[in-house]
Order: sequence, then structure tokens, then C-alpha cells
Amino acid sequence: MPLHPGPGLLDAVVAIPVRDEADHLPACLEALAQQQQSAGLAVLLLLNDCRDGSAGIARRWAASAGIPVLLQEVRLPPAARHVGEARGQALDAAALWLEACGPSSSGEALLLTTDADSRVAPDWLQANRRALGAGADAVAGFVEYDLAAAPDLPPALAARLQAQARYAALLARIDSLADAEPHDPWPRHRMASGASLALTLAAYRRIGGLPRLPVGEDRALAAAVQAAGLRLRHAPEVRVATSCRRLGRAAGGAAATLARWQAEPELTGDPQLEAPGAAWRRAVLRGQARAAHARGGLAGLAPLLGLEAAILDPLQGPPFAAAWQEVERRSLRLAARAVPPALLPSAMLAAQALILRRGGVQAWR
Repeated sequence: MPLHPGPGLLDAVVAIPVRDEADHLPACLEALAQQQQSAGLAVLLLLNDCRDGSAGIARRWAASAGIPVLLQEVRLPPAARHVGEARGQALDAAALWLEACGPSSSGEALLLTTDADSRVAPDWLQANRRALGAGADAVAGFVEYDLAAAPDLPPALAARLQAQARYAALLARIDSLADAEPHDPWPRHRMASGASLALTLAAYRRIGGLPRLPVGEDRALAAAVQAAGLRLRHAPEVRVATSCRRLGRAAGGAAATLARWQAEPELTGDPQLEAPGAAWRRAVLRGQARAAHARGGLAGLAPLLGLEAAILDPLQGPPFAAAWQEVERRSLRLAARAVPPALLPSAMLAAQALILRRGGVQAWR
């Protein structure tokens, strides 16, 4: 049974979907138990048709954790047996728990989520709270693969993961030089991973909850936050380590991607890891479109965006992020193409040169 804090004493709930995670769950839970300044924190574990020892591990930890813990055991129907539904149900239950406890005495109620095969840093909760206190409505943390805990990881795959992380940091620097956002200043990153997402309860209700997608529900949540005109902070100080397993629980998820890269090393990765020149042009166009949207004249950029003015006119009304998402969806000119793995070293050199030419410093990593 969960511990029930009194009214106003609970202001942050971490929602975690769990399915057969006995190997990783103890480290995940121990990291949560070690959080600094954890007053007001609770944990909700949604145990999704677990058939290993995960439920027992969760019950034993709940009995000794010293913080409120709520366990929910479910068996999702086949059509909804995916991480989007499981994480969504966990977050929905966490939101109801926060609301049942009444208004918080310490400020805005906070929903967080991580993965059962991940370990949050000791200051994870504290760093999320600082970012939200600085004006963000939602926070995407920085997630790193735990290479040290994966001795069986092929060296070539480990090198690729490290190179992609360094390159992503360079592209984030390019973004900040070409299209700086006041609420998401440098240093920042570009990811939105279910291993580290946080948002206010009010923001979660405003976007209607987590999009129930079989894959990519984390990025969809971030996109929904931005499309609603809310402020998303990509905070590099909010850190999480996640496993490098290649046999995962979600079809098409991170583990499946690593397995494909191991089997076929030349497969391209995330389309967001595009060539530096393309990333610069995209960010410049986004900045121009942002300014035009604020002036009420987005349709004037039709030739640059490769779209008809009739398509852009209706996009003047929604928040800019929603309009830009639609522009990227419709414009063939803005279709992203990932740099092939073999070309990552030269792409990194080109990105560094571009950053220096534009007056920027190196990436934060």
C-alpha cells in the first residue's frame, strides 16, 4: 500500500512504466531514493504484466523507501501493449494522485518520468525544480548511454554512440547561434527522452496528457508542450544514465535501434543528425519564420520555405511552435537527412568550423 502524505505535502511524482525489468529496476529505484532535497517527492510504478521478479522488487522497495510509493499492476490489452500507453497511464495516475493531495505549499505541482532501465543523477529532482523555477513549463533532461556498465557492447557501436552524442551537442550549439530562444538559452541540448521528462501538472493538463504512441511518445509530448505555446527547456544539468541493452521491451524503441546498428553498422541514425550546413539553414529559417510569425506575416516567407502562401496563412493563428511543426511536416525543402555514420568525423569538423566562423564557442560537452 502507498504512503499517503497529508494535503499540500506532495508536490512531485515520478511515474515509471515497468515491464519485466528485474535486472535494472533496483538501480533505478535506488537512484530515486538517493535524491537530494527530496521533500514532497513520491514515486508511482506502473507494473505492466510483469512476469519476472519486478513486482516483488517494487513491493520490497516500497516498504522501505521512506517516501510515498504507489504500485499499480495492470495488464494492457494487446492493441495497447506499448510504452506510450504504459507511460501515459502512469502519468495520468500520478496527476490524479497530485490532485488528490490538494494544492502544494511549495509551489507548482510537478510530474516527472524516467525509465526502469535508467539511473537519474542524485540532483535530478533538484535540477528539474530549478529549471521550472526559472520559468520553464517542461524540462527535457540530458540522457547518456551507460557505456561503462555494458562491457559486452561492441567497440564500434560504443564509438558510434559517443560520436553521435558529440555531434548532437555541436548541432545544438548551431541552433543556439542561429535561432536563440530566451527560455532555452545556451548551454542546451536537443533531445526529448522518456528517460528524463518533467512538466508542471498544469502543463500536463493543458496538453491533454501524453500522446499514446507505440514509439516516440516522449518526443510527441515535447512537441505538444511547444505546440501549446508552453516553454520547454532542454537542460544539460538534468542528467540520466540509461542502459545500452539491445533486447528491449518496446518494438522500435532504443534497444531495437541499437540492435539494428550493431547488425548493420552503416544504417543511418536520427534524421535530426543532419549535415551542419543543413542544420544552420534550418535554424536560420526557423528564426526568420519566428520573427515573421510575431509580425503577423508568415506567408511572406513562402518562397524560402518552399510552400504556398495559402498553406502558411492559416498557420498565423496558432503558437509559433505549432506553426513551425506544420511547416516542417509539409515542406520538402526542410526534409531532414541524417549524416551517414562513416561521415560523422568529417561532419563534426565542419560543424566546429561553422561554429567558430559564427563567433560561437565549442559545444558544452
